[in-house]
Amino acid sequence: MPSILLVEDDPLMLTVLTMCLRRAGHLVLQASTFEQARKLLVQEPIDLLVSDLTLPDADGDGLAALCKVPAIAMSGLPDIEARQRSLRAGFARHLAKPFELELLTTAITQLTLGKSTASR
Repeated sequence: MPSILLVEDDPLMLTVLTMCLRRAGHLVLQASTFEQARKLLVQEPIDLLVSDLTLPDADGDGLAALCKVPAIAMSGLPDIEARQRSLRAGFARHLAKPFELELLTTAITQLTLGKSTASR
């Protein structure tokens, strides 16, 4: 299964999403700030980035430019502008919170089909 860097500053959301993704068999690395995520992107091989756009220390959209893997944006701002901003930043998908977990898992499958750092 693909390894995922999950970046979310809300502790409850981070815990719930991590638990759900791990139950689905994914290796999940966690970060709650831009800086933590940036360090993990350098240190750990990942197959996918899933990041909130609003982080306490910087905008999460900058993370898409730093990674060489597909990325999914999450945002509590459900407007068209947030969606366009994330796509311009390099995110392959944009999910407006709250979203159904199935939307996230489907996007993960589509973006990582056949990829897994666990086998590298």
